[in-house]
Amino acid sequence: MPINRVKKKDGDLLVAVDLNTFEPGFDPKKHFKAETPEESAVLGRVTELWYNATKNIDIIQRRLSNEKKGKVEHDKDRHLTRIGALTEMFDLMQENITKQSIMQEQPDVLVEIPRNLCHTFEFHKSKELIEFGRMRAKEALDRLVKEV
Repeated sequence: MPINRVKKKDGDLLVAVDLNTFEPGFDPKKHFKAETPEESAVLGRVTELWYNATKNIDIIQRRLSNEKKGKVEHDKDRHLTRIGALTEMFDLMQENITKQSIMQEQPDVLVEIPRNLCHTFEFHKSKELIEFGRMRAKEALDRLVKEV
């Protein structure tokens, strides 16, 4: 999130949108209408392939969390694929860069969008994604108004 490129002047309000938020327990299915069988058939295979390549994100996050707590985890989830590992490394790097940027620049309004809201090839969900973004932006602005 390149908010350090924005030059704030007196009276400006810095609004940042974090598309990389990790929200434990967030269920994206609650925010989308059910797909038709035709949509599911066409998009199902691509989504399945992508999901299988990236499904290890939660496994690695749990492992990192346990390592921070001093726990060593030995479990059945040792099937990390190369693509999954690369994707996870990218996600973790992006998450850390985003957190640093937010801490340094301290935006006045932070709109947080969970990164698992959709996957790369889910362009067909654009209307729902835009509406979700509007909802989260309204919530963030409402919090700002309550603070003032």
